Amino acid sequence: SMLGGATAFIALTAELLGRELGRRRRGVCVDVSLLEAAMCLTEVAPIAFFQGADLLQRLGLNRYPPNYPATIYAASDGWVGVTALTPKQWRNLCGLVGLPELAREARFRTYALRLASADALDALFAPVFRKRSAEAWMLAGQARRIPLTRVHTLAELLRSPQLEARGSFREIALSSQRSLRVPGPPFRLTRTDPVRDAAIAALGASTAPPLARAPLAAASQPPQHAPLREPSVRPGLLRGLRVLDLTMGWAGPLAARHLADLGAEVIKIESRQRIDWWRGPEPSEKFLHERHYEKSISHNMINRNKLGVTLDLTTPRGVALFKRLAALSDGVIENYSAGVMEKLGLGDRELLACNPRLAILAMAPFGRGGPQHEFRAYGSTVEQASGLPHLSGFPGEPPSMQHIALGDPVAGVHGAAALTLALLHARRSRVGQLVDLSQAEALTSLGVHGLAHQALLGDAPPRLGNRHASHAPQGSYRCAGEDQWLTLTVESDAQWRALRDLVGAGALGDAALESVAGRQRQHDLIDAAITAWTSTRERDGLVAALVARGIPAAGVLDVNEVLTHPQLEAREFWQWIDREYSGTQPSPSAPHRTSASPHAIELPAPTLGQHTREV
Repeated sequence: SMLGGATAFIALTAELLGRELGRRRRGVCVDVSLLEAAMCLTEVAPIAFFQGADLLQRLGLNRYPPNYPATIYAASDGWVGVTALTPKQWRNLCGLVGLPELAREARFRTYALRLASADALDALFAPVFRKRSAEAWMLAGQARRIPLTRVHTLAELLRSPQLEARGSFREIALSSQRSLRVPGPPFRLTRTDPVRDAAIAALGASTAPPLARAPLAAASQPPQHAPLREPSVRPGLLRGLRVLDLTMGWAGPLAARHLADLGAEVIKIESRQRIDWWRGPEPSEKFLHERHYEKSISHNMINRNKLGVTLDLTTPRGVALFKRLAALSDGVIENYSAGVMEKLGLGDRELLACNPRLAILAMAPFGRGGPQHEFRAYGSTVEQASGLPHLSGFPGEPPSMQHIALGDPVAGVHGAAALTLALLHARRSRVGQLVDLSQAEALTSLGVHGLAHQALLGDAPPRLGNRHASHAPQGSYRCAGEDQWLTLTVESDAQWRALRDLVGAGALGDAALESVAGRQRQHDLIDAAITAWTSTRERDGLVAALVARGIPAAGVLDVNEVLTHPQLEAREFWQWIDREYSGTQPSPSAPHRTSASPHAIELPAPTLGQHTREV
């Protein structure tokens, strides 16, 4: 739901921006699909399955293909999150734990082999990590440039030196005597002051007059840049905007893709000396000779609708060319490690000096400033640090990750929201600014309900697995067939009676189950009865019967089913893109639209340096 809200914010802010650009002169209905918004978490997997990857087997707690270790180990005083993806990180990790010989063992040579040998690896690593504190491991690992982090509890997050140093907390007045202190938005617009503190309005009251729109400066209308290629199939809503994309991996490129899908000219900039690592980590001679860097399904999926340029920003000429581009652009996105842009001579001060109207989005894992601002991290690392693993999973289990790289797509959506807002501000005020986004805080915002519970009541909410704190039953239930499941939620007594009639009264006829409190007390009994009913029946027929009776339910889909799901097919969600070197592959549509059809994908991901001369 929160991803759907952020996606709607992107779409509506882009519509306002389109009005400032003169592209929209009348009202419009924006259609946002919550399902399609959530697909950003898994859009890589169905494409990988289409290309032949075996992703159907679930591997257990805190194990996700294709990388390992990207997991959580017990420390002497808590938990430590460990990710080692590149060969160098793996060698450094083995040295850190005092087992350098593991780096030379053939069975652990690649991250895929390490995943296949995860049990053996855990048996070696787990006893070592118990010998030191999580803080000590985090600091020692980061000193060796290994993405290690403390797996923060909610109580630790509320006294986090990193969040405190960044001014991340907001005070919300609940009454005249009571307030709530929780982290605020995960990004800071340095020239657009946020509402730092707030109060909960009484029903029917207003706490403040409506916010007035900032007055426009007297300066002339900002120039609209003639794009190299006018959008012909894509919507032209953001035509005239140019954004320079310096990002790699998943998070930053996803943020830029949102703008590209709406017609902005997004120029992806790499160097031939250091290509986007999502093309392949630490490429070998064979990798380069056979151009495998052009065949990465992940890279090609996330960089569609962009132009591609190569620039060596470590040279004076490369820096000078980039500044010339920045002077003719509206936005820049970068997710380099802390301090890299400044070392290149391309810090926000230098860029704003050559273009005062530039909106600059910086997407460091832990944001700018604070004791962790230089920490190395992947999407797994920021999930481990975000507090979410202590909200997920079942009681008594270790902290539970939800994804191989949850931080990446969540940060990408928040990044698109932040940059679109900054671009709108620049169009209205003629003033550019730095936008400072913390990927870890973007994830923490998804668990703000748990932080509020911790702050108000002094302890963390119980971990409920697939159950819900406010209604019952809720869960995933096995159906007939191999690893076939459905999920359902009962939110009202009327839905409960409909479910009971479907399952058959039996043990569910007890009058105590007529109330939600009674159902929560007897959740085990109810789950057993529902499982006995579902386990011998076909999933899709059961889902249809439940939905027909007003009970929220859905099949739990495998990645192979997502490509042919009737709902996604009816909305033409998957578009088929042909590209040099990689052939034809499906690509997900933008999760928002203004017509019956999705925004068309116009350009496949650029080959390395494809548009350098043209740009």
